[in-house]
Amino acid sequence: MDESTKHSGFTHIALEISDYDSAISYVQELGIPITGVVEFEGARFFFIRDPDRNVIEFHQPSGS
Repeated sequence: MDESTKHSGFTHIALEISDYDSAISYVQELGIPITGVVEFEGARFFFIRDPDRNVIEFHQPSGS
């Protein structure tokens, strides 16, 4: 989300969460930068990078 060059294949890990607001608040309290936020058809996503710059996606499905 935060870089213009996109690579094909598996590029990140995605974790399903049940409470988006709590999860993003917790990550922000830890001082971890949010690199992207997306809402799509009721689902909500946010992205961070780990210390090795790997992308981690947090995803709350629509209707959750």
